[in-house]
Amino acid sequence: MDRVINDVRALELYELARSVVEAKGRFVSVGVLTYKEYRQGELSIRIWPSTGHLEVWHKRKVLAVNREYGQLKARHYVRGEWEAVLDDVAA
Repeated sequence: MDRVINDVRALELYELARSVVEAKGRFVSVGVLTYKEYRQGELSIRIWPSTGHLEVWHKRKVLAVNREYGQLKARHYVRGEWEAVLDDVAA
C-alpha cells in the first residue's frame, strides 16, 4: 500500500516539476545530449525531452521518473523538505 501511495505522490511531483522546468528552464547541451534544466538554490530539475526522463535534486537526488512502454514509472522518490520548495517555485 505504501508503495502505491509513494508512486502516486511521485507522479504528482513529476507533473509539478515538469511544468516548472518547461516554463522556467533552459536547454543545456553536453556532447550530443540535450536536456532542459531549472535551478534555484539547492533545487535542480532536469528533463530529457526525447525520453521524458526527469530528475529532481535537492542536495541529493530525490526524484527520478522514466517513461517505459508509454507509461511513467517512478524509479526513485525520497520524501522531504524539497517538496515544499518545489511547491513554492511552482506557485
